Amino acid sequence: MTDANKSTKKVEDEEVMITSSISDLEKMLEGVEKNTNTKFERFFLPALAVFSAIVIGMFTIIYSITSDMTRLANSMDPNMGGNMTAMVSSVEKVSN
Repeated sequence: MTDANKSTKKVEDEEVMITSSISDLEKMLEGVEKNTNTKFERFFLPALAVFSAIVIGMFTIIYSITSDMTRLANSMDPNMGGNMTAMVSSVEKVSN
């Protein structure tokens, strides 16, 4: 082979710097992804669990209050409306 047949490319310093800077950026990006995943697992998932527990607790409290009110309303006199009407008419008679 002669020197004329060789197709050698000279690598410029700028190309080496660009390649090395891209590989450095890729390494940095991988590190950022690892930190993001660990931060997500460390902070978001426990916060989600606590929020879910609070929501379930509030639902339970509201459900128990409404069931207690239903039992209270059912245990009262079912003829309450009629009794209230009689009381209103009695008060009207007394005031006249």
